[in-house]
Amino acid sequence: MIAQLIQASVIITIALLFYRFLLEKETHYKLNRWVLISCMLAAIFLPQIQFEMSIPQEISLPFPLTESNSLEVTPQFVLPAEDDAVWTSIEAAPLQEGAMLPVEKESAIWTSLSSFSWEEYLLFIYVAGVAFMFARFLVQIFSLIHHIQILPKNKDGKYIIVQLHGGKASYSFFNFIFINPQPLDHSTYQQILSHERIHVDQRHSIDILLSEFLVIFQWFNPFAWIYKKKIKQNLEYLTDDEMVKQGTDKTAYQFSLLRVSAPGASSQLVLNYSQSLLKKRILMMNTKKSSLLSVWKYAFLLPLLALSSIVLVAERAPEFKALAPILFEEQEAEPVEIDKAEILLEKEAPKAIAEEETQSLIPANFPSLTISTDAIEGNWEAKLKEDELCLRIIREISENDWNWMHFDCYEHSDFSPRVTASTTSFSMSRKAGKLNFSGSFSGEKGEGSFQFTGSDSYRRTLAAKGVSKASDDLLFRLFFVRNEEKFVANLVELQKLGLDDESLETLMVDGVKADLVKGYQDADLDVSDHISFIRSRVKADLIKSYNDSGLDLEEHKSFINSRVKAKLLISYQDAGLDLEEHKSFINSRVPARLLKDYTEAGYDLEESKNFISSRVKPSLLKAYEAEGLNLADHRSYIMSRVKPDLLAAYKDAGYDLEEQKRFIQSRVKPDLLKAYENAGLDLEENKSYIMSRLKPDLLSAYKDAGFDLEESKSFLQARVKPASLIAYRDAGLDLEEHKGFIQSRVPVDLIKEYKEAGYDLDKYKGYIQSRVHAKSLKAYNDAGLDLETYKSFIQSRVKPELLTSYQDAGLDVETYKSYIHSRVPPSYLTDYRNAGYDLEEYKKYIHSRVKASFLKDYEDAGFDHDTYKKFITSRVNADFLKKYKDAGYDPMKYSDFIHHRIRASRLKAYEDAGLDIEKHKDFIMDRVSPETVLKYRESQKKN
Repeated sequence: MIAQLIQASVIITIALLFYRFLLEKETHYKLNRWVLISCMLAAIFLPQIQFEMSIPQEISLPFPLTESNSLEVTPQFVLPAEDDAVWTSIEAAPLQEGAMLPVEKESAIWTSLSSFSWEEYLLFIYVAGVAFMFARFLVQIFSLIHHIQILPKNKDGKYIIVQLHGGKASYSFFNFIFINPQPLDHSTYQQILSHERIHVDQRHSIDILLSEFLVIFQWFNPFAWIYKKKIKQNLEYLTDDEMVKQGTDKTAYQFSLLRVSAPGASSQLVLNYSQSLLKKRILMMNTKKSSLLSVWKYAFLLPLLALSSIVLVAERAPEFKALAPILFEEQEAEPVEIDKAEILLEKEAPKAIAEEETQSLIPANFPSLTISTDAIEGNWEAKLKEDELCLRIIREISENDWNWMHFDCYEHSDFSPRVTASTTSFSMSRKAGKLNFSGSFSGEKGEGSFQFTGSDSYRRTLAAKGVSKASDDLLFRLFFVRNEEKFVANLVELQKLGLDDESLETLMVDGVKADLVKGYQDADLDVSDHISFIRSRVKADLIKSYNDSGLDLEEHKSFINSRVKAKLLISYQDAGLDLEEHKSFINSRVPARLLKDYTEAGYDLEESKNFISSRVKPSLLKAYEAEGLNLADHRSYIMSRVKPDLLAAYKDAGYDLEEQKRFIQSRVKPDLLKAYENAGLDLEENKSYIMSRLKPDLLSAYKDAGFDLEESKSFLQARVKPASLIAYRDAGLDLEEHKGFIQSRVPVDLIKEYKEAGYDLDKYKGYIQSRVHAKSLKAYNDAGLDLETYKSFIQSRVKPELLTSYQDAGLDVETYKSYIHSRVPPSYLTDYRNAGYDLEEYKKYIHSRVKASFLKDYEDAGFDHDTYKKFITSRVNADFLKKYKDAGYDPMKYSDFIHHRIRASRLKAYEDAGLDIEKHKDFIMDRVSPETVLKYRESQKKN
């Protein structure tokens, strides 16, 4: 386990350094997100994969072979477990004729294997740390759940808005958005809400939880904590970038962040507005967008993770590591001469059986194999430590103009002989082959060259698994692969695709997924013709879209590798725009329509590049020019989408634009500045209040009441009137202690009520902020109802008598809670049940307080419930409708009269008087008799 933890630490450290020095300042935030997640998952899961012990590839016998005693030795065979150590030692230190082995070898081995008390001690410390971190994680989870339960909330589509109180910063957790609306103006509130919605939509909470699990299991590793911080930081960059892309004014948004920022985080499990990160976020928002050409940096990560998971040391044999220090040491025990005949007799039978089994697994058409004589070469650099050797291996492949690099730290037992400062040559052997190193050390640092030779026996092993074409290039890659099973399985799948030898070799060595290649075949795309795109992991769908659009693949190769969609290029061509000339715009995904708009407006594209890249519409530039404003001088305002009208208003008010730049970019109207000046308040000293749109009258009121503005800043930002503070103070309540209640506008009388009733304010904070009276809690206690169990009912102001009436009626409170919240008496439910009605089917009638007997009357009168539901919910009696039917009137046609309770007899009276019902509808609705209508007509005729 300790080795696995070290391996995970190495991955995280390498990934962090890679991100910190190469990727952190790039604005490819989405790509950075997946890089960070991938490396984190690799660190968590890759070290857990177990591998079998390597089998020796060649055996040196303790005597020279002659014709009389020669014995054919098969390079690959399976040995019994108890013989593995012996054969490994023979391979590592070949015996010469007459060589001696120590008598006490076996006992020394067992002694070594049983003396790891220090590991057990370290393991105990590690497990204790994990337990503590996991407990801390659970506390944070339960804290969030607790806040969700006790705080007021409302649903906005898939988002659940939880209302915070006090000076807490806004944050989100999955689809829950925690926000304090009190201190925010409408514009700021909407911007922060949009920000949190992006966190929810892109499921950023998953990243946070994964990073939390990382620090739980890597609590001892400081790089893991920094890694978690970088994940949060990148998520904020990504969200800020998305906000700007959605059209949010950048400067106004930045000032919104300043207004809602908080000194510290409320929880490790959420993303919030930390002041410590705010400066970096603003800098990144104003940073020039990275070109897509900068993605070359990410290619350095591919050899580490994406291509072949070469992020860990290759497969290690735990048994060999435990035995190696003993077997390689000089032993002082009494030696015993080894009889060469004994070795042969002891191993002949297993060898013969193994050879027979192995040969039976090899395909009949598999060519005869010999160990390659063409060694793969490169350079190495190393740092020698007390318990390990950190090694960087670099293979130069000049004909392909690229280098391959692998870095990891290995235990000394992985090398033969043990590496010291005086070592000039050493080797490392694995199933895939052997690495021979030569060079020298200067102190703890060393460098030199290496040669790799592939193992013929491992080629046979791969052949038995279905990989019949294993070159030294492939074996070299497999030498460092940790998840061999997965890698080999992909090689087998690649071989099933019927590729030509050259393409197959290239794709196997590159570790390209078979599914990606099959996608090309399914799309009728020749693999060999598109090999460069496949190696760049371009999906077949993109290539097909280019073909369908008539775009030449080779000509547009750079766009394809940058994943530019074909329809964007087509839109540029349709707009008459040269692709090569406008390459930077295309790679930045600037719509062709925007360039066309700039051209039609008479602007030079190159001169307007910054505006175009920021998606500023040319109409805004025209508006500035119409006001006689120079574009270059007002660039920052234009980029912030400040309308020229606001600048004109500041000028008319006599303000210098440069001096008031921060207020202008925050969309503060000059009238507010004037109001502050008229109140005798300095603009610079009160800029935070001005940015928050706080009216100077409130500041004056605080001063008049004798409150210090700086000390009362949090109350001011929350728009708390000084009268509330005075009321709390007069009641003998400490303002700071009751800050949350004051900012939530909790009346002081309610606080006093809870105190007089003996309730702890912190414990019952949720009830207090929901304005639940203490007497309601007392009523529940008197009724023997648990407050925590029935919290939702208490907060909904449900009286305990209603709950007990449900319990007395044998109705489960939890099952029928929706009826309880609607204050439906339990008698309604029992009446419906007794009448044979399904409660779920007739739910809407029950909530509307329609009695079961009322529905029964409709049934008895022959009226269908669904057809006449609007009359039922309006409490129109069935007899009333029946009289309409009996009089020959269709109830649906005369529903207006029925809803106004106009009797059918009145309609009949109008008809008998020769008056049209529809024409005299208003008279009928006003209950005017037909006789009165006739008299009115007669009088009209006379006049």
